Amino acid sequence: MMEEKVGMKYETQGVMSINALAITGDKKGIWFIHGTLPLLLRYDFNSQEIVKVAVIPCSTKGMLQQALFKGIYQYNNKLFLIPNNAEEVFVYSIANNQFHAISIKEPCRNMFCGCLKKGNKLYCIPYRYRSLVSVDLNTYEVEYESDWKIDDLSKDNNICINAFCLCEDELMCIVWNTNYLLLYNFSDCKWRKKLVNGIEPGLSQICKIKDGVFLYNANSQELMKLNTSDYTIESKICLSMDDAYLYPIAEDKMILDSTSSNKWIVIDNNFRCSEYFSHSENINNSSKPEWQFGAWFLNDGFYAVGLDTENHLIFIQNDEVKVVKINIKESVMADARSNNIIRDINYENELYTLSSYINLINIKDN
Repeated sequence: MMEEKVGMKYETQGVMSINALAITGDKKGIWFIHGTLPLLLRYDFNSQEIVKVAVIPCSTKGMLQQALFKGIYQYNNKLFLIPNNAEEVFVYSIANNQFHAISIKEPCRNMFCGCLKKGNKLYCIPYRYRSLVSVDLNTYEVEYESDWKIDDLSKDNNICINAFCLCEDELMCIVWNTNYLLLYNFSDCKWRKKLVNGIEPGLSQICKIKDGVFLYNANSQELMKLNTSDYTIESKICLSMDDAYLYPIAEDKMILDSTSSNKWIVIDNNFRCSEYFSHSENINNSSKPEWQFGAWFLNDGFYAVGLDTENHLIFIQNDEVKVVKINIKESVMADARSNNIIRDINYENELYTLSSYINLINIKDN
């Protein structure tokens, strides 16, 4: 059992860990996709258990890719799963327990980095894919909106969009490790490149809260408030956290998380900071597990959630933090094997160990 810390509650719910790269929630629980297996999972608030909902029927072509999906969006009674290393958008009907696959032209590795809803469309934001893609939430019609590698960007095969936010009628995107933004106007359907004046290259994150747009520079380790009129920096604060991630968690708050730190920093519109320890302080920072946040509003207040590979499910509701140690029962893995989703895996992970693979080979041989 972990130590009690001020402002945090700890509960124990088993021992097997998981990871996730796509999370969303509703009033009854949390939907998420496993980070290394094509499993749709759900955490129920009442039972405090994680259950396997369904095996996602994506093609692995004999090799199970990691990070198959990087986005999940709930619309009415359906879940839209946004591919990263998978090749299709999947729509899961919660009522019927069925998947519908939506094909994407010329799929690639590291396809999309997330999604956002605007009108009746869900926009898949490219990570390395050539264009912005929209899916009609009702008809599933796919449109290829516009190629984002404009001007000199078309010559660089290594660039990627790392983060994004919606600001009025523009999609604002961070191009990794540069000092400019890519802006997409939904009215004229055109991209434009905009230099952020007075900063060095190194932009990694962007976040919109209330009336402010905030940028994070991984090289200078500064959080900066952007003036969107002239694209200068209004104010900034040095947080000394590299490899950081920004997530909006309320109208006027955001969370900053870093793989080099064992804490989250909650920051408001005026740079006021509150620190929360997200896991044991004696963890080796060089091997801190990946986190992925989901965030949503409920009637009785705001929830944010983090999920890691160290057995922790983290809730923030207003200013209270709750840490739950979670469990996936062996029956989940048994069901995964019976559905033949595990084929030729050349690495060991928390959910599927080398000993499990050897046992599976022995079963097949017998």
